[in-house]
Amino acid sequence: MTKVDVQYLEYKAIAEAKKANAFVLSDNKQIPKAPNLPEHQQDSIDEFFEDVKFLASFIGCNIFEVSQPKEEHLFYTKGRGCNAKGFYSSDGFTVLKGSIVAPTMVPSFNWKEKREKMLQDYTANENGILVLTSDKTFSSPSTAADFCIGSSNNGWLVWKDKDGNTLDSVYRKQLE
Repeated sequence: MTKVDVQYLEYKAIAEAKKANAFVLSDNKQIPKAPNLPEHQQDSIDEFFEDVKFLASFIGCNIFEVSQPKEEHLFYTKGRGCNAKGFYSSDGFTVLKGSIVAPTMVPSFNWKEKREKMLQDYTANENGILVLTSDKTFSSPSTAADFCIGSSNNGWLVWKDKDGNTLDSVYRKQLE
């Protein structure tokens, strides 16, 4: 591989990871530009990158995978100024872009500093309302609910579908 090949690979990796938006790029915020690479070389590097993506997902590093909800499995939660929607998958609970997040936290909230940092990284203030600027996947439904509402919650109970069924009744009760 030449230096230009590696530059193209870096450009492609950062572009795909930003599209999936599974993380926040905190140290190096520069996005490399696509280097001039002949089309036949791009094809071979693209094939190589597909192998990299496969190996990354194989070891559980899903930074390139875009989670897509099934419309019938959207869940909603409200409270303390929050109006959020998301979906549950094997990766955890994904809160969708455009969700409104509670601006404050209750005094007893456990992870205040981390939530403040996440609010800076993932929300925009639109006329005093905090709106999620990208999809954000959390390890559990409760962590997602805690982030959105700004208080401790049982996510299995506060996330409900359009018919009022809890996440618990849709995903866990059906397994019994």
